[in-house]
Amino acid sequence: MVIDGAWVKKIFRLWEDEEYEIAKEEVFKFRMKYYNKLERIEDKVFLDYRMAYLEYILKNKDIANYYFK
Repeated sequence: MVIDGAWVKKIFRLWEDEEYEIAKEEVFKFRMKYYNKLERIEDKVFLDYRMAYLEYILKNKDIANYYFK
């Protein structure tokens, strides 16, 4: 499985509109449901990086470090 381009565009749109809480919720749900089914490492890095950065923006540095690891 690979991440759908339409879903990625949706996340980037939320990101540009500074809807960080909604973006975080969407990425978290997708990550929990499909992370182990993803075939490409780039998709996993995309999800982990987005989660880490969203947590950092929301001042949750400990959780951000978890996703960076």
